[in-house]
Amino acid sequence: MKDNRVRSMRYFGLITSLIAAMLCTAIPVVGEEKGSDADSLPPFTWDHFPPRQASNVFPTADIAFKVTDSQTGPRPSSVFVTIDGDRAFSQTFKMDEGGKTLLVICPNSNSFGVGQVLTVTIDAEDYAGNMMSRDYYHLTTCAAAPRMNCGGFMFSDLSPDGGKLMLAADIAAPMCGIGDIGVYLGLDKIGLQLRDDGTNGDLIADDGIWMTELDFGAGLIPGDVLLSILAIDSAGYAGFAWPFLGSTYDFIPDPYPPFSEWDSYRWTAVADAYLAKEGPLDGYKPVVLSAGYWNSFLFEHGGYLYMAAQVLDPDGPDAIASVGVYDRDGNPTGLYMNDEGYDGDVVPGDGIYTTTYPILLGAEANRLHLFRVLAINQNGYASDPWPFLRIHE
Repeated sequence: MKDNRVRSMRYFGLITSLIAAMLCTAIPVVGEEKGSDADSLPPFTWDHFPPRQASNVFPTADIAFKVTDSQTGPRPSSVFVTIDGDRAFSQTFKMDEGGKTLLVICPNSNSFGVGQVLTVTIDAEDYAGNMMSRDYYHLTTCAAAPRMNCGGFMFSDLSPDGGKLMLAADIAAPMCGIGDIGVYLGLDKIGLQLRDDGTNGDLIADDGIWMTELDFGAGLIPGDVLLSILAIDSAGYAGFAWPFLGSTYDFIPDPYPPFSEWDSYRWTAVADAYLAKEGPLDGYKPVVLSAGYWNSFLFEHGGYLYMAAQVLDPDGPDAIASVGVYDRDGNPTGLYMNDEGYDGDVVPGDGIYTTTYPILLGAEANRLHLFRVLAINQNGYASDPWPFLRIHE
């Protein structure tokens, strides 16, 4: 196990949900009462979580199982679990008044390695002294949950008369692959399907940028709409939803690479493909096509903000006067992004603006934080505020 403590970013694998589902019958063990001596059968384990021999296990997953002895019951103090040869701390709960079945949970206070094969052993005996055959199996961890690098509404243009919606998301995929990408309005999943196969509005297949395009008829209500995107891997785990920056209990090492020249090329290629298809950008306002937090992290002891945003203007890149970062309510943070090759900017003049900022005060864990990005051109016209989808009047 690694030394870094990780107690967040759990989705379907949260063992606390397992506990919540079982505590209606589970009784914490505070003492041991000897059962009947008329017992010749040893206890056995079952209902393992994650399942025995499972792959794609998230590195922060807890380990749990049940141990049953139908006669005298398993002795709680005899349950002995090792993970890669080290004894694992375990918590034991009685699942019935007679203590014939125990729920055993091994909290994962230290994250496993990514792509690691773990060896788990379990030993236990009953009150009559019958020792079970050792339960021995392997678990393989996946690389990490998907990371939402950035996203945005690209060249969307909506009004009460209708128009076109374009939504794109750059998703860093884990070793076990993407299982589902959901688009949500509040807590409700809506029917938008993002793809990376060159169909359904996706401009370039297999470039890691998932897209969708949808035409709307008349009847839309003017205003700013906040949608979110949640990517889930094939093992059922997810990171934080775009467009939020999530805070965790402790620092979580990021297995994905930082923003690079290759990422600049991919996003520039998408914009070029659209302009080649639809013609030059018209209008008078700059457009924030996409933005995101990439390798940013935020936890109880501080953090680091890295933001990147792709910005275009009908009059060309020299027309951009400023690209600023604002808080959720639109108040200035004092942070401005640049495309001049410093402060995290990788390729000068590519239309992708960046900023970095150390966060010293820390943040409450398991909170979602939201920033806005606003571009202003030399003529004083402002873009629509990222990450909102604006329906113009």
